[in-house]
Amino acid sequence: SVLHQTFTDYEIIVIDDGSTDNTRDVLNKYGNTIRYFYHENVGVVKSRLRGLNESKGAYIATIDSDDIWVPDKLKKQVEILEAYPHLDMLFSDFINFNEHGFYKKTFFDANKVFRAIPTISISNSYPCFKVFERNILGDYIRGNFILPSTIMIRKEVCAKLSMYDGPIEGRDHYEFFLRVFPHLKFGFIDSVLAHRRIHEDKMTTIPRFCDRTINVCQKALQYPWMDEQCRKFLRAELARAYFMLGRYYFVKGDFSKARNLLYEALKSNKCTISAVLLLALTFVFSPAMILAVKRIKNIFLMYLKPIVN
Repeated sequence: SVLHQTFTDYEIIVIDDGSTDNTRDVLNKYGNTIRYFYHENVGVVKSRLRGLNESKGAYIATIDSDDIWVPDKLKKQVEILEAYPHLDMLFSDFINFNEHGFYKKTFFDANKVFRAIPTISISNSYPCFKVFERNILGDYIRGNFILPSTIMIRKEVCAKLSMYDGPIEGRDHYEFFLRVFPHLKFGFIDSVLAHRRIHEDKMTTIPRFCDRTINVCQKALQYPWMDEQCRKFLRAELARAYFMLGRYYFVKGDFSKARNLLYEALKSNKCTISAVLLLALTFVFSPAMILAVKRIKNIFLMYLKPIVN
């Protein structure tokens, strides 16, 4: 989708962080269209910083490997940023899809928090270009409506605000916006400029996602511009991440780790019945009991399947 943009004055930069596959050979067929850089396993943060430093353009647009840009994504965003030099960044609506097809609603339309924010269209030439009528930090914390693949940001702003200067991966853009909201001027395009691929099997990503959520919330709670409503929500998210992680390790049979995480969940927020009950069960259950429950469940499902079919 990047190579099929109607806007053609751009560069594609690929930073190969020590891969051992045939990435270089695959990219060679594109010639000078793609600028390729290789270095030995320095990590995501340093790789992104190098990509930023190697770039020659005035704007930075990111895209995750599984996502898709619509053909006029770059054209629309460049035109608006050129027309409104006081803006630092633009983002847009997007739509999710999976192996079954596209979702019925766009992300903005499905996001009640986002649609409740008062906005105004300020351009007759670009009616889909809008700005917010008030500070939206609290809304963003609750709605998380900025997809990295829809962003276009001025390179100078990227460097000044240290967009890629942090250890948090996976939720790094979310943390970035929480950190720089008071210093960022932005608007959005109220139309779909990207498609986000959704992977259904999320069980294996729970520990990683929860760990990163914990890191993000702990950092954000230190920012002085967070009001009490924002802090209340962040503390609730922190407790939820600890609880999800505790439940994950409980199912795995690691009761000691589950117990510590559930204690943290109860310390992070007000006492919840679910966390208390699960914590109590860590003192009652044993790994052998969990294994027995799993076996009974599998046997039940095995006999149930022919009946359902």
